[in-house]
Amino acid sequence: MRLIENQRREKEEEKGRRIERRVKELLEDLVKRNKIKRYWQSIPNSPTDRRGIDFCVIFNNDREVRFQVKSSNLGAEKHRKKYPKIPVIVVTEKETLEKIQKAILNLE
Repeated sequence: MRLIENQRREKEEEKGRRIERRVKELLEDLVKRNKIKRYWQSIPNSPTDRRGIDFCVIFNNDREVRFQVKSSNLGAEKHRKKYPKIPVIVVTEKETLEKIQKAILNLE
């Protein structure tokens, strides 16, 4: 039973990493297109990551927004309860880049 739980957790963690890579690629594109000034990503298991922050975007008006990326609405709800001041965006593997971009730019 524990082996199955570990395999499921590993599968979910890999899914999360894939989604974070998509978000990172999109953020890099937004920087290149001058839609945002810059961004940074938390190091896994770092103090920032443990505070519920995956990314920080610095918009062109110098406003900084730190946010979490989740792959499900359930995960987003859990995040909101634990870290109510940290915005969260839900990104599925089937999500279009345009929709992800809109969610990020709407954080401004």
